[in-house]
Amino acid sequence: MASLCDPCRTSEGEEALTSSEANAQTTIVAVPALRVSVVDQQDPIRGGDQVVYKIVVFNQGKAPDKNVQVSAELPGNLEFQQASGETSASADGRQVSFEAVEQVMPGEKLEWKLIAAAEGSGEALIKVNVSSDSLEGTVQSQEPTYLLGESSNGSSGN
Repeated sequence: MASLCDPCRTSEGEEALTSSEANAQTTIVAVPALRVSVVDQQDPIRGGDQVVYKIVVFNQGKAPDKNVQVSAELPGNLEFQQASGETSASADGRQVSFEAVEQVMPGEKLEWKLIAAAEGSGEALIKVNVSSDSLEGTVQSQEPTYLLGESSNGSSGN
């Protein structure tokens, strides 16, 4: 609270005392801020080989977040093999869902590893989605992996 008093003169020339007061209140709001990344551990790869993806969720905010849910969408040329990490995973076709993390504290980093088998050639684009109590929608990260085609099984063609 600030207070200001200064002498003033009335219309009759007498000294009058005036005062002013001001109040200010600052509210600091801490919020969570989730960052998600997915990175392939090898690129390019041959069709028929496995590709390993590292999924990281980091709370770069100043408050905890709750019920953090991670899922991955595999394209048609990747087939889910296995996953490990912060929570267990289940797959339904090309959709992989990880069990929710109850709470992620500020500065906390969560990691998962997802392994998929590559089929054919071309680009394989994995999409990772994260939702939580603080997010109105989802946060998404994508990673392209280039598939070189099937291995030749050692035949030289000579």
